Amino acid sequence: MKRVSNVLKIISILALICAFINKDYSTTRLILMLSSIMLFTLSYAYREKREKLNIVVCLILSIFITYFIDFSFVHFLNYKPIYANKIKSSQSFITYNSLLYRQFECGKTYFDFMYKKADYCSYKTLDEKDINTISSDIVNNFSKYKNKFYLITAKISYKEGNDLIELKSYTEDLESINGNVKFNDNIVYKCNLETIDNLKLYDNIYLVGRISTIKKNKDVYEISIKDAYIPEFSKIQTYKDFKINVVENKNCSVDKTKYQETEDYRYYTSCLNNVYIVYDEDKVYELSYSLKDGKINFEDLIKNYDEKTEDTTNNYTLYEYENYNIVDCGNKNIIIGNKKLSLENNYCNAKDVDKNDL
Repeated sequence: MKRVSNVLKIISILALICAFINKDYSTTRLILMLSSIMLFTLSYAYREKREKLNIVVCLILSIFITYFIDFSFVHFLNYKPIYANKIKSSQSFITYNSLLYRQFECGKTYFDFMYKKADYCSYKTLDEKDINTISSDIVNNFSKYKNKFYLITAKISYKEGNDLIELKSYTEDLESINGNVKFNDNIVYKCNLETIDNLKLYDNIYLVGRISTIKKNKDVYEISIKDAYIPEFSKIQTYKDFKINVVENKNCSVDKTKYQETEDYRYYTSCLNNVYIVYDEDKVYELSYSLKDGKINFEDLIKNYDEKTEDTTNNYTLYEYENYNIVDCGNKNIIIGNKKLSLENNYCNAKDVDKNDL
């Protein structure tokens, strides 16, 4: 029995050595490693009569020791791991997920102990996916996406606290200019970022993240995105560079229509059907939404005026622009109107007009 035990032990050691001759990830290496463990455990059992508990302990210790050897070869010699699940996110971006660590491969290889860092590899190595494209089949084919990294293009549908945002697929909303979309509620993607202070609802973002889990909560599928971060090239704008477009109501003369109220000001429009704030061709919002959501404030709104006129008696100030004017009534009431808006005709004291009456 001891002779059989020695033969099995020698073969197990040779199988272990062979598992590390090749440094690439392969099923053959895993088979050799598992064969080594089984043969070594058998050699222990053949050595003499062993209790079943001791044999189980030997098996567990063998797995632990070979895992540590595998870990050491990966960490110190840059081998591909044996005890790992290979996930190919793109042709140039591969991760090997093991129990306590993972290895990134994207031209170079990077070792990530305890899954702490996700931005070793450039976003340029990832496939770009639109949130609508992913949503079209992720519920029925989740295994195709699970644990893969993507560069995701989306719009923010919700934010909470200091780090949680949600993304949803969307369709164009022809009834509103706010982000030009209407969010679909059947699938929601949740992810945590280091900071979301500069993020606003309806913002277009590029997001790098790993599709992690899916669960159904009533009629809504909740999908978690882990290791999420916003690439440097796509840092959210500060909303300081914009222009204002107005749609004039030419059938009125002097009016003051309640438009939006914020913590600091009450905004009115005069002879305007709507006011839009334009950051670029793809980012057009109703001004009322931008004021309410804090994209801009009054100080942002009045900068870069063409002319400024002050009425010191009434504490009124007129700001003139190419296609519209703004009057600060001095009592936290702000009027945005067409070019006829002035310090005359008592605009600030005009009776409010209900939009429903227009």
